[in-house]
Amino acid sequence: MRIDSDFIRIEREKRAWSQEQLAAAAGIGLRTIQRIESTGIASNESAKSLAAVFECSLNELRAVPHTPAHRAFWKRPWLTGIAAAGLVLGVLLVARHAPAKEIMLDVVFNSSSGYGPSTFKMVTTDGKGTEARMEKEAKLVFVPTLEDHDLILISVDIYGYDGVKFTLISHPRVLTRIGKQARIQIGIDGKVFDIKIKPYKI
Repeated sequence: MRIDSDFIRIEREKRAWSQEQLAAAAGIGLRTIQRIESTGIASNESAKSLAAVFECSLNELRAVPHTPAHRAFWKRPWLTGIAAAGLVLGVLLVARHAPAKEIMLDVVFNSSSGYGPSTFKMVTTDGKGTEARMEKEAKLVFVPTLEDHDLILISVDIYGYDGVKFTLISHPRVLTRIGKQARIQIGIDGKVFDIKIKPYKI
């Protein structure tokens, strides 16, 4: 007879039983339980044993004929997972092929140690970092992120030079608008870094 394999699996999982435990409780072989859960086909004897274990009637075990397609689909969590994954993948593919917005940064860097002013232009894309080094004074990594309309968030990783290597010493962020200059002043270990940034879309 055809029985509802989902019902069997759900009732088994409610009790936190493995297939082996259900087989032992029902007096049925493990392979029989595996076949029933995968195909929904069971002998009358197996169905009666399962009904006794789950304390339900044979009618409750029977598969409902002509289940509507939409009901059958949403009844199975793994199918909904596949559908959701497909939707997410589609969105990611569209986003991946969307043209990236290029951003130019006009930067002026000064240091209280006497380095600067150093002026330079940098071109990068929305969400991507670009690096500038001021000899052995500092290393800056700029990451502009376009927000709403002409708002732009600029993150700056500031690396100081200790005589051997560059080490991250600060990670300030500033929110500004396209075409409007923003300023970051950071004092670290008696040294002040003054960074002016003006972003443009190109």
